[in-house]
This record gives sequence, C-alpha cells and structure tokens, in this order.
Amino acid sequence: AFPPARSVDPALSALAFPVYSLVSLLFGMQVALRQTGSASTMQRRQLALAGVDPLARFLGRVVAAATLIFSVTLFTLPLVILFYDPQPLPPLLPTTGTVLLFAAGLSVLSTLAGDVTVGLRTRSALAPLIVAPLAVPLIIGASRSLESLSRGGGSLAWTGLLVMVDLALAMAAVFAARPMEEATI
Repeated sequence: AFPPARSVDPALSALAFPVYSLVSLLFGMQVALRQTGSASTMQRRQLALAGVDPLARFLGRVVAAATLIFSVTLFTLPLVILFYDPQPLPPLLPTTGTVLLFAAGLSVLSTLAGDVTVGLRTRSALAPLIVAPLAVPLIIGASRSLESLSRGGGSLAWTGLLVMVDLALAMAAVFAARPMEEATI
C-alpha cells in the first residue's frame, strides 16, 4: 500500500554536492553584489569620522554575510537531498561544519570583493566576477568533502583545504582592511 520508492539516476545523484556548492556560490555572488550597492562614500566618511575601526567594520560585514550565506545554504541542503537523492547521506555534524567553513570563506571573499570595487562605476558587475574564480578552491573543497562524507570516507584533506583557504582569506582581510578603507575615503 506504500507508493514505490522513486529512482534517481546515479549520474544525477553524483552531481548533488557539486550543484549544491555552485548554487551556494551564486548566492555568495549575490551577497557581494548587495554589499557593493549598499555602501556609499558618504557613509564611509561618516564612519571614519566617528572613529569606527575599519577592521571592525569589515568583520561586522563578514559576520553578517556569513550568517546569511550559512542560513541559506543550510536551508537548501535538505532540498538538494530531496531532489538529487545522494546515497548514502552524509553525517549531520561534519556536513554542518563543512557548510560553515564554506560560508565563512565565501563571506570573507565577497566582502573583500565588495571593498576592492568600492568607488568604481561598474562595481556592481565587477564584484561578483571577482568572487567567482577566487571561490573555486572553496567549491572544490566543499563539494569533495560532502561527497567523501556521504561515501563514509575521510574528508580531512578537503576540510583542510577549506580551512587553509579560509585562513588565507582572513589574513588578507586583516592586512587589507585599513588600506582599503583609507583608499576609498
């Protein structure tokens, strides 16, 4: 009396996590687009006159972007599992950690791209184009890590890649926050 189990093509099932990572990247690019459109030169000047540290402003934008990207990617994960039916399913805790590392790296990258393009006439189009190629290691690390987790294998190498990219982006952000702020005022 139960409906028959649906059958998903194995090739489609194998694309579940790469497609998930690409959809997450597209959302991260939209975050970069939104960040470039919301900051005006007058707002930056007012914050500089108020004495707000550029690194604190940058970290605030990164945390806001990371929260948004993490929430959306975590919300879309069940949809990917529902439509692509990857078998077997990856464990919940390591999957959440992988998504968190991916969201953190993508948020730093999109915030950096937004700051690099401030003051340019074509910044709304340029920031997402900067994010896309630089996010390739994040996409590879996240999709391969999720794939390894779903097969029951170790994902330490791919998680290590995500951690290294996140650390490199964080260091770049720390060293570049103040000079980028001073160049745009």
